Amino acid sequence: MEDIKQYGDLTEKELFEFLDEIKSDDEDIQEAQSEAIEKITLEEEHVELSEEEQENREIEARYGDKMSWTGLGPNNCRGVKLFGPEGQRRAAMASIEAKRKKSQRLKEDRIRIQREAFRQEYIRLSDPIGNERIKLLVSSLVKEHTRMVDKYSTYINKRLTTLLNPFIPRRLRICKSLYPDSIRPCPGFLYKASEEYGAGLTFWAMPNIPYYFAQNTEQKVLMEHKSPFLVNVDQSIKFYHEHLKKRADKELKYASLIYQKGVYSYFDLLRLNPFWYEVLYNDLQNKIKEMV
Repeated sequence: MEDIKQYGDLTEKELFEFLDEIKSDDEDIQEAQSEAIEKITLEEEHVELSEEEQENREIEARYGDKMSWTGLGPNNCRGVKLFGPEGQRRAAMASIEAKRKKSQRLKEDRIRIQREAFRQEYIRLSDPIGNERIKLLVSSLVKEHTRMVDKYSTYINKRLTTLLNPFIPRRLRICKSLYPDSIRPCPGFLYKASEEYGAGLTFWAMPNIPYYFAQNTEQKVLMEHKSPFLVNVDQSIKFYHEHLKKRADKELKYASLIYQKGVYSYFDLLRLNPFWYEVLYNDLQNKIKEMV
């Protein structure tokens, strides 16, 4: 980016601010994605508890209710394969130890949630959950995907605004800034990402700019000026669609699992997945606090 000497009608000072804004926005979206990956990984880890319910019952039947929810052993190792018997043995032992720690942590969290569930007085565990609260639970389980869909949408629109503005006459930009209600806004346009960086996916862009370009020529304007910043736009559109798809897939998967397992009451949910119960309980508590 430092090699860019001119962009649209930007002055030297404006170009510096332009590049600084782009760098800052890129760092923010990368940080948001890293944070989302951590939370989504934890959410998917908790889902395993429901998917391995049969294994839970077998373990509990053998060792008792407070045993870990997942078995450990050589057949379950997913460590990196190393050359030689000693390397493979060390990899297997490292994998077993990592699983043991993860198993112990989830076991402790499960016991804590179950104890707190029986101590709390906010809801009766025998009460039916109801469809509305099941919807609330499912939406909470996929909230990181929802957050990132919104985050990428905002990022893409802001970036396109930043990239297109310098090619709009300065006087028109000033008028929009001073009299926003008097200037007709851009109605939006269909942006198609490149095959190389965005898998050819599309996005309905709504940049915050005046209606200056003929509709659906905005991307052509950027490509004619060989904007080097479109790579990040294309990649973000790809990530946007990935989160959209994963959210839809998980919503169907989680709702189907709850229905198939015959979850009727809060106690049923607690048995199926204590972590899901805790998510719903906290959501209900937060709603009460918001109403007060």
